[in-house]
Amino acid sequence: MSCNLRNLLAFLMLGCNLGTATVHAQDNLDGVWEVNSVIDDGHMLSARVIRETLFKDARLSIQGQIILFTAPDGNARMRTFVTDSRSSPKSFDLAGADKVGSKGIYLLDQDNLIICLSGNDSRPRPSAFASREGQDNVLISLQRGKGGAAPSARSSTPPAVIQPPPPPRKNDEEIRKMLVGTWGHQDDSAIQRMTLNPDGTFSATQQFKRGLKKVLDEEGRASGRWAVKDGQVVLTMTANYDARLVGQIFSYTITSLSATEVMYTNNQTGARRVEWRIR
Repeated sequence: MSCNLRNLLAFLMLGCNLGTATVHAQDNLDGVWEVNSVIDDGHMLSARVIRETLFKDARLSIQGQIILFTAPDGNARMRTFVTDSRSSPKSFDLAGADKVGSKGIYLLDQDNLIICLSGNDSRPRPSAFASREGQDNVLISLQRGKGGAAPSARSSTPPAVIQPPPPPRKNDEEIRKMLVGTWGHQDDSAIQRMTLNPDGTFSATQQFKRGLKKVLDEEGRASGRWAVKDGQVVLTMTANYDARLVGQIFSYTITSLSATEVMYTNNQTGARRVEWRIR
């Protein structure tokens, strides 16, 4: 088994930290998908290997930004992803790009879906739907079923589609307590971290990866105050490496929150992203 397949398998089984792409528009990927083929670094995996190492029954379910599947050990798994259907090719990123190199692209043609993922975080996002030896890419081909069902975590008999857990019903104070700590994510250009303090202050850093900003600034810093109002996080910027942002107010609607992960929508731009708890 090659290194990038082990990385993909580790991510699917264990999960990782940080890393998503912003979402401007989404195709409808909902449904139960049959895994037709997996090509790992130029090598076609047999149906048996797919079922024994990746997806039991070679099936998975997509609902919104959640992937649900049954692992070969029989346990149900859930992973999040983000897409951008305005990019060319369209991007498909599994949460965890900093560890697994899960930056990818996708192509949707009615009920046929092709996903190509980079198997190494040091490599750029794939630019074509190909997995040749030495590229370190994983190419997955899927077909959406007609009224099929997702595999069960306890039985090989297909039941109804696995449903994701309902969104948490928390009041503002509960949300605020859960958010206290340090969170972060990264994309192709920067690594961002934000610490939300119990006293209502926050501090943030942005470490640039490339370009003139990396040469000149290397790391940007910001600070201010934060609060939770009606399920939204409101940030008031009091200091920022970009002076134009001082005094600005930003708000984010939380769509999913757990002890280790938060998914939200930027109310100013409509972009979505996932952040992971660092500490």
